[in-house]
Amino acid sequence: MRHLTKKEIEELSKNKDVQNRLFNFFTMDGSEFFEEVRSQLSPQELEEYLEENPDEKIYMKDGDHTPDRPDGYGNKGQPVR
Repeated sequence: MRHLTKKEIEELSKNKDVQNRLFNFFTMDGSEFFEEVRSQLSPQELEEYLEENPDEKIYMKDGDHTPDRPDGYGNKGQPVR
């Protein structure tokens, strides 16, 4: 991961798409934030994340990957996206 220069940051700050994405991120509730995090993690990473953040388990939905299912399948046998 590279660091942005001050000029690059200034240019990005003028981009409407970047502004909208940041606004959406800052206004997420806990459930939306969890879904964003979950969508970026492998089943193993999700398990580790939930071990470090056990309170986040409240956002797990029926059918989501659960730590006791390391095969990557949810409670209903559907592959996790």
